[in-house]
Amino acid sequence: MTVADIATAPSPGCTASPRAKTTRETTMRDRPLPEAFALELMRKGNPLTKMHTHNGMRWFVVPGGQVTDAVARRILARPDVQPRDGGLFPGCEQTFQLRGDWRGKNA
Repeated sequence: MTVADIATAPSPGCTASPRAKTTRETTMRDRPLPEAFALELMRKGNPLTKMHTHNGMRWFVVPGGQVTDAVARRILARPDVQPRDGGLFPGCEQTFQLRGDWRGKNA
């Protein structure tokens, strides 16, 4: 093993990507996703999901990463975003995806 191999090897417990050149390049993002990128992922079929974390409830595009509450509110206000599979429970939806305008023209 060379010094270069040691320098680029992931540290124990790090979930570095197989393509990672350093331990800083991991599979999760350090910062929330921008709105445009979150929408791009949702156009590919990735849902926006509200999840419980150790810091409370947070919104995520899965797979993709976390979005801020403000970005999630703007995405949910779009007419082409609707609950996925009817949401979790009636009136308490937690999973949404991009589709046609499900609210109707008069909503």
